[in-house]
Amino acid sequence: MGQPSNDTESQQPQQELYYFAYGPVVNDLVRKRRGIHVDEIRSAFLVDYRLTFAIGGMANIVPRRGYEVHGLLMKLTSQEDWEALIKFDAGSTPSYHRVIPYRYDDNTERREGDPRTESDPVNARFVEFSDKVEDEFLDSPIETLPQCRYLELIAQGMNQYGVDEDYIDAEIMATPFVPKCPPEEYQQVPLDFKLLAPPSKKIMARHSTTSAPTLPKISFCKYQKLCQKQPATGGDTYFIVDECIYRIHQVDIAKVPAAKWFHINGHGKPDCSLLLHKLIVDPDIPLCDHIYEMTPLHFAWVENRIVEQVIQKYQCQVTKVAMLKEEDDKQEHPHGRLRSVVARTSKRFSLTKRRGSTNPGA
Repeated sequence: MGQPSNDTESQQPQQELYYFAYGPVVNDLVRKRRGIHVDEIRSAFLVDYRLTFAIGGMANIVPRRGYEVHGLLMKLTSQEDWEALIKFDAGSTPSYHRVIPYRYDDNTERREGDPRTESDPVNARFVEFSDKVEDEFLDSPIETLPQCRYLELIAQGMNQYGVDEDYIDAEIMATPFVPKCPPEEYQQVPLDFKLLAPPSKKIMARHSTTSAPTLPKISFCKYQKLCQKQPATGGDTYFIVDECIYRIHQVDIAKVPAAKWFHINGHGKPDCSLLLHKLIVDPDIPLCDHIYEMTPLHFAWVENRIVEQVIQKYQCQVTKVAMLKEEDDKQEHPHGRLRSVVARTSKRFSLTKRRGSTNPGA
């Protein structure tokens, strides 16, 4: 990788776009699923920052004098790749700082660059946690542990590109974690049959003793109107997974990163399952590039992630409140498109057929 000269260093963000990665994006599989392309990859480290998993069980870095964060220095192919990276890091703040690449002796033994005496630094972009964090919080036992597969993705990516093994062992693999959850133990989001049910059906449900309750069906247009009625702050967040409409009950999304992600990527929009599949990479789940490739296993995995990441981790109230009504193919979408992507693509995987199946091709 060519190093920038002093007279062009200030212009580097426009000429050569470098990104310093320390989380799961160091893994080739993660970058592939997120559609991020890089030209060059090199081991490097960042001075006066500290890695922590104490903030929601995710990899974050905060400024701390005397600490180092090791990772990968990547040369991005375009501004679009940087924007894709930021899209998957909601709640973090983009930063720009000198990163020190590893140096290698003639005998191929790695020597770490020393910012005081050697190795030309490279100005690189990265993301850091936006709020101030106290040392006492960072040094306390982690309240929300990271997932096992999350740490494995980071360790595998760093190992592949020669990041210091002692750092990987001490900072990544020594972190307490939540064991993997097998498909047969996937959890489901509770059902709310009454929230969106027509008044007549609510009355019938109170007097019925035989028929099993069912979720009401609404059109994609009605779903969008429901989202538009919510206040800008403190309202409900609605999103679609497969043919189901989910509701996150009133929560301050500024304080709940998971709810903020669903509000940005799902509220009033089509099925967000594929985007979540790309965001939370699980090597045990087959890769999908399109929504129509997702199987019952994928959707069950997504629902389990909602339980773990939103209900259990942040104690949010989440329920399934409706099913998406299949619309006529000739019916126009309010914004000029035909009916919901969900109704077109996931019909073959009915909710009633997928429970209990762990076969990706079922």
